[in-house]
Amino acid sequence: MGITNVRCVSEAGTEFVNNETKMILLFGMPRSGTTWIGKIFDSHPDTLYMHEPDSWQRLNDIPLFIEDDYSDSGNSLDAFVLELRNMTKAQVTSKLPIFKKNYQSAFHFQAYKSSLYYSFICHKLGISKNIDPIRRASAGKNDAMCIVWKSIESLGRLAFFSKHIKNVTCSHIVRNPAGHIFSVMTGESKKTFQSSTPSSEDYHLFELLLASDRGASLGYTLSDIKNFSPVERLAVRWRLYNEIVHDQCKENDNYQLLIYEDLCRKPVEKAKQLFEFYGLSWAEETQAFVNQSVSKNKDTYYSVFKNPLEAAYKWKTKLDKNEIKEIVNILSGSTAFSWYESDFVDLI
Repeated sequence: MGITNVRCVSEAGTEFVNNETKMILLFGMPRSGTTWIGKIFDSHPDTLYMHEPDSWQRLNDIPLFIEDDYSDSGNSLDAFVLELRNMTKAQVTSKLPIFKKNYQSAFHFQAYKSSLYYSFICHKLGISKNIDPIRRASAGKNDAMCIVWKSIESLGRLAFFSKHIKNVTCSHIVRNPAGHIFSVMTGESKKTFQSSTPSSEDYHLFELLLASDRGASLGYTLSDIKNFSPVERLAVRWRLYNEIVHDQCKENDNYQLLIYEDLCRKPVEKAKQLFEFYGLSWAEETQAFVNQSVSKNKDTYYSVFKNPLEAAYKWKTKLDKNEIKEIVNILSGSTAFSWYESDFVDLI
């Protein structure tokens, strides 16, 4: 199986097929910097950015974690990828800020902006939940288009997707475990997530993780997990999620491990390296967005405008030493911890 065609709808409503469309997968755990990285790619004038489409149109027929012998007999992935361009839901197509694209006419971009703001107003006022912005590629202007799919839902599916989507390259985005855990707990304390169940109590997910080869090698039972503190549970989740994916993908030429903090330290330099890996030219629009995003500071939970390095390491002053020690005890000696071991020197 493999995705061979991707349909696009023109402003006139005519479907046409492009066999050479590239796709970029930016997958990571929640609260790992994926939104900022996604918007860096969205700033490029030749990309079509899809913000977590699999969180709004769920791939219920495909397991969250996929073993090597899995077969998508129902072709759910094929159908989903073919539908990507035609998705109109505001949460998927219109994560702010938005950028003018080469495949859009000036008229179409203005129409898109107008429909976007009208959609936001309608949602805010509760007038309608069915009004979504209009975002379509202009006919004849999509030759260089590259689809960017950002996800926090499908990290455990990354290896399968990387093998079965044509012309795809993938980034596995990883954030320091302490930074990830601190951000998750902060979000839950502020009730910013949809789920009312704390991430540390998602025992169905822990069952899936423990059933993997990596999970079995740790020797934990679900009872052990339930006896851990919330911080320890989140550390186990971070370790298993990232090690399972890395084990499955590390030998693939179209895969790279992207350390979020590396991008925070040198945003422009690292972004240029990422674009080179994905075969994207460096764009003035991206240069402007990266500079702007790191020079402003909007103190909201999901903001992409902040000092990234300061935000990435806020955990060093916000987590107490016992919490940091719990994280280190769970991760010490693991492959994933080796990516961040130097961050914990002299902290415990």
